[in-house]
Amino acid sequence: MAIVRNGNLFCGGILIKDDWVLTAAHCVLFLRIANITTVTLGAHSMKENESEKQKMKVIRLFAYKTYNSTTKQNDIQLLQLSKKATLGDAVNIIPLPETFEDIPEGTICRIAGWGRTESGNHSDTLKEANITILDREKCIKDWRHKYFITADMICTNVGSDRQDTCKVRVTSFFCVLSEQFASSAVVSLSTSPLEQWFHFLYTW
Repeated sequence: MAIVRNGNLFCGGILIKDDWVLTAAHCVLFLRIANITTVTLGAHSMKENESEKQKMKVIRLFAYKTYNSTTKQNDIQLLQLSKKATLGDAVNIIPLPETFEDIPEGTICRIAGWGRTESGNHSDTLKEANITILDREKCIKDWRHKYFITADMICTNVGSDRQDTCKVRVTSFFCVLSEQFASSAVVSLSTSPLEQWFHFLYTW
């Protein structure tokens, strides 16, 4: 996991190459001046001085050219780091999927991040949670009055304990399909939750 920070504002992301981080476009639209934006890799605690942490500047930002902040389509952004990360147990590259077929309904996926807890404050330590993929047709129906669901969006169900992206902030999202870990990977929360449906949207 990566912490993308600009002043007091932050979001999450994943390392996809040793000097590139993938995150959500809506999270970093405020990062107008790249050289004051930093990425921290290898963190468990946001506050503690951990030996595994690697902090570096962002030198270039590339939001997807057709990102639409109103419809939330193509909510993806690439960040180029000022230097290559040192890979190891605490920092590693997340492989992107080679194909983009729909993840089957009911698939259990894993999210991680530094989300808000019941107290309303962001967690200092990295949290993880399981989420379940929702049927695309139901997703389209439930969101029809707010967003047009495209092929690059995925809906998930929120469990009774509401352990979803509100509790893990902007997240990485991993699914295990067949024997290949993260053979379908989704990154970034793209909308806020709708209380009446308990679904979330992700861009992949």
